[in-house]
Amino acid sequence: MYLIYFFHLFEATFALMEVLIQKVGRN
Repeated sequence: MYLIYFFHLFEATFALMEVLIQKVGRN
């Protein structure tokens, strides 16, 4: 069960990093 929770947390963090990279790329 903890593995699933960790996987979702990692996926959310990866998505946030991708958004930040897109913002930096625009500047």
